[in-house]
Amino acid sequence: MKIATRTALTLALLMALAACKPNQDSPANVGDAPEASAAAGTGNDAAPSADKGFDIESVPESTAVLGEFPYITLPAGYSSSGYDTETKDFARFPFWVKGEPQWVEGRMYLATFATEAGKSVSKHEVRKNFEALVQQMGGQKISEEKIP
Repeated sequence: MKIATRTALTLALLMALAACKPNQDSPANVGDAPEASAAAGTGNDAAPSADKGFDIESVPESTAVLGEFPYITLPAGYSSSGYDTETKDFARFPFWVKGEPQWVEGRMYLATFATEAGKSVSKHEVRKNFEALVQQMGGQKISEEKIP
């Protein structure tokens, strides 16, 4: 039986974004992204949580060479072929850290994937694979909280 999931890949990619601060010198096609104007007006979202103990600036910027987007590949035996995928040039996503949302902005890739024939699904395998890939890219785990 194939079990599809979007969550693991989305979170892994967004964890990688959390460790990489955006390049302020080059805008990311702001005119082409409908989310950009809405996101630009919400810069205060992270400020309240900084008072509660988490400061995004405390996460060092990655210096790793990331390669081609979306940077992360599925483990052997998993495929997104035949399932929905979506790339957004500029979007934002909340991570829950210490009970508060931390909004991360940047390019985002969403994918549904499942096991290939003959492979049993292992959430633990997928999670460990993504964690290792994010760590290789210079990412750091800052929270395992779930979005309420």
